[in-house]
Amino acid sequence: MADEQIEHDAHDDDRDDGPDRELLAWLAGRDVWCPACRYNLRGLRVDRCPECGIAFELGLKASTPGFKVWVFALIATSMGVGISFLIAGLGLFDFGPMPVRQRIVWATYPINLIAGIVYTVMLVRQRARIWQRPTRELPYHIATAAVIALVPLVMLMVLIMYL
Repeated sequence: MADEQIEHDAHDDDRDDGPDRELLAWLAGRDVWCPACRYNLRGLRVDRCPECGIAFELGLKASTPGFKVWVFALIATSMGVGISFLIAGLGLFDFGPMPVRQRIVWATYPINLIAGIVYTVMLVRQRARIWQRPTRELPYHIATAAVIALVPLVMLMVLIMYL
């Protein structure tokens, strides 16, 4: 047993710092895309992306690495849609004549409501594509979710100021 361990350690020392042979063999026959730039890595001969230069290593990753980010984006867009429905409910009441600024706010809320609903549906339907393979798109999805959540809050504050 001790001899096997020493022999195994000796093989570890012989390993060079060159390209990971197992990784290159795995990539040789598969269409796999670079997580940073989406370049197709089929037949790659080095352990770096030729397009963006990111280094690779063979390993395992969780099946849902961006689940927390997905939940944040879903909650943010749901908040935006919910607040838009609240504003729509307020619009059902007659508060008398409205100033022009308030009419503009009332006229713009359906746009955010529709955007929030469409974006929430898109998040639910495309969760696997967006968050299981994080790419450069991920920060844009987070920013979009935050904007869809914040716009109705600002609109609600403006409405409260003018009511």
